[in-house]
Amino acid sequence: MMAQGAMAPSRLWINPQQAHLHPYAYGGGRGMPFDRGDILPQSDSLTSTPAHAACLVEDEYINGQATSHDIAELEDCAIAVDATYYLQRMLTNPPSREPLLTALGGLTGVHNHIDSDLDQWEEHKITPFFIFDGQSITGQDEVFIRRGRRAIEQSNHAWELYVNGQAQEAVDSFGNHNGTGFLLSYASCDGRPGGNSGRYLAIYLVADPDIGAFRPQTLYPMLQSILKRRGLHFLVPPYNAAAQIAYFDMIDSDQCGGIMGPQELLLYPIKDSVIRELDWTNKTVKAISKKQIIKQLAVEENTFADGLLMVGTSFLPPFPSLQDNNGLPTTRRQHLVDAINILRASDKSVAAACHSFSDVLKSHDPQWLDKYHKAKMAVAHFIYIAEDGEVRVNDFDKLTKDNHEYLGLQLPSELFHYVNIGLIGPRMLNWITHSKITVLPTIDGQVSEEYRNLVTKQLVAVKEITLGLLIPRLNRGLQHRDVVMKVWYDDKFSYTVNYSNLQPSPSLRAASWLVTDATLKSHFPKPDSGSIAFEVLALRNRDFINATLTKDRIEGTSLDSADVIVSIGIWRFLHLRGYVTDAHELTPWGLGLAKAISVIQPVAKQNPEFEGLYEGVLMAFEMIRYGLLHTKQRVEESHGLPLNGTEDDKGSLLLLSRVATLLKLRHLPTGYTGPLNKTLLVFHSLASTVRDTNRDLVEAIIASMFMFAQAQRERDDAWEIGNRLPFLNDPDIAFGIAVKTLLDEVIVGESAADRRQRIEEFPPNFMPHAVHFNEDLEIFYSFFEALAGGVRTLTEKEMPPADKAKWEKAAQYLRQRR
Repeated sequence: MMAQGAMAPSRLWINPQQAHLHPYAYGGGRGMPFDRGDILPQSDSLTSTPAHAACLVEDEYINGQATSHDIAELEDCAIAVDATYYLQRMLTNPPSREPLLTALGGLTGVHNHIDSDLDQWEEHKITPFFIFDGQSITGQDEVFIRRGRRAIEQSNHAWELYVNGQAQEAVDSFGNHNGTGFLLSYASCDGRPGGNSGRYLAIYLVADPDIGAFRPQTLYPMLQSILKRRGLHFLVPPYNAAAQIAYFDMIDSDQCGGIMGPQELLLYPIKDSVIRELDWTNKTVKAISKKQIIKQLAVEENTFADGLLMVGTSFLPPFPSLQDNNGLPTTRRQHLVDAINILRASDKSVAAACHSFSDVLKSHDPQWLDKYHKAKMAVAHFIYIAEDGEVRVNDFDKLTKDNHEYLGLQLPSELFHYVNIGLIGPRMLNWITHSKITVLPTIDGQVSEEYRNLVTKQLVAVKEITLGLLIPRLNRGLQHRDVVMKVWYDDKFSYTVNYSNLQPSPSLRAASWLVTDATLKSHFPKPDSGSIAFEVLALRNRDFINATLTKDRIEGTSLDSADVIVSIGIWRFLHLRGYVTDAHELTPWGLGLAKAISVIQPVAKQNPEFEGLYEGVLMAFEMIRYGLLHTKQRVEESHGLPLNGTEDDKGSLLLLSRVATLLKLRHLPTGYTGPLNKTLLVFHSLASTVRDTNRDLVEAIIASMFMFAQAQRERDDAWEIGNRLPFLNDPDIAFGIAVKTLLDEVIVGESAADRRQRIEEFPPNFMPHAVHFNEDLEIFYSFFEALAGGVRTLTEKEMPPADKAKWEKAAQYLRQRR
């Protein structure tokens, strides 16, 4: 598939003679030549190479081989850039580094830094061609879970520091486990370099990039929005970006004159060089040469690839014997050299190496060899979009019959097309491809009963509906294959998802909505499609409700405009989630939602720059229905709870601050400075889990609409449709922190002048980078009152009187402190 506007008059080739060992790498800081067949020495020097990617495995030795070149060599070139690698560099390197990313559950200023960086690309006449990850490949979720668990351990340590009053140390710890810190690691080795025998303890001060808890893929919508605004092209392949980039490089594609990305690119049949960094200040580009590294290691390409796999990748955990097995608390980041040494001692055979370390594998990862074989085959037969637009498998003629074990099941190209054009995301396709739904770790790592119940029971029904909308349009083999759900916190948990016998059929219920452009415009000449407010309040119009009911398909009718497609997508969501009946009338929950939206609507119109109010209302009702938005203190929560007032007061403030967490505080494009709150981070994870599940359902609704030929397929606004649908972005918890911190200090009965002064002094003292804080606070007050108004309409069947009374107490609490 061609990307228009890309140029490639030249290609960056790195002179092998310029390659050299990193001065910190080996032999006490000096380069050492090695002859073929030598066992490369383990380093006894201190190394301090900064990490580049918390979600990517980065080997120190390879980073040490980077060479610098004049950035002018790239002028008038297009560079294929791995979007995940790019985002991770942004998150972990100054000035865009976000040390409190995992403490806030979101970002405050990275978009501004991305824009500034892209300005530099433009100024230097270099065109970035971003390639985003599609579906995960076999093994990727397992590796992320391993790293997520380690990240949670590091995060818990940071929270302990914060709770104990060590604020700066806590910030440093949060920043370190985002992947930018250095960890002191130890490794016991046999024989010093130079031939001295005996055991010694090597000390490594290394960057540990494996423990980031935040997935850069979360930021894909933001980055794609920036690229769209700037007129830059991007591509979303069926699977990993590295494979797609390797294909472009392998065929000398005119779409790019160079490639930039993670070390995993070296696994693929690329020409040679991989750009690692563009230094705008010093006008240099750093790159690594695959040929030079192989030459330096004095190995064949296959052995080099095996060594890279043994060190660990984003889809294969490290070879167990390369990990710290001596009981020390920190896992050592191994060099590629160590893996090559093991292979040399094992006749260059990974299987022989596994046999030699069978005791280690048996106790740490008995299935590692099988995982290695799958990873090796997944790399050999990587999947890509060819320049003619066809989805292909590399080296197809040698594909084995068990390819579903390492590539997954084959989906129709139509679905890959919808992912590439931005209509849907790849997450729900993962479930079908790998016959498995994997619940990934949360940022906070709390596994409460509420969380367990949410992911293993309450949300399962929504996931079943999601699959029930998609799978009936696929081939019979896929329709009769079990999909199993696994969770990150319990390896023994397994649940077979029931998507094939849902009654009533979600597809039939969804198909009952068919609104043409003419019908929509006749009732609403200027529909605010996609706002949620329009879709909900339109269902108060009886004439329009009648027009939406279509028992029989209108011959030749299809949904043409983006407005109609987006609105029908939201109506079908509301229907499947129980806000609308089969007669397309609002249910009691729908009436409560409509009441809250109608109350907040004037505020939303007065503050159009404040985004997310209507979606916040819908999210609040979703959390209420799941029993997650309440005044109760969770047993596992201890930090960040209200301190002042009666127990009712504390419960009311808990509810208020949780509600505020559903909105985004406006903030300068810079790193966050202010209090932290673990309690609200736990709630944020619950809300994020619900939001992601709802997004999957909305995307399944839209995908089924196109797969059933209900919508016009040939169009150029698919990305805009996908980005107008709800549940795309997560707000951070800064607003919740602000509300909790402020209201917990407000004194009931204080004078109006003292109250105004308290509010005026709050931002500079607690939220110095917040902008329009007073306006945001007033918007929140109105937002909560709107929710309380919606809750009042609910009957006892929807909400017990005792719970409604708590909402009333919270509303009264707020009125006394406004």
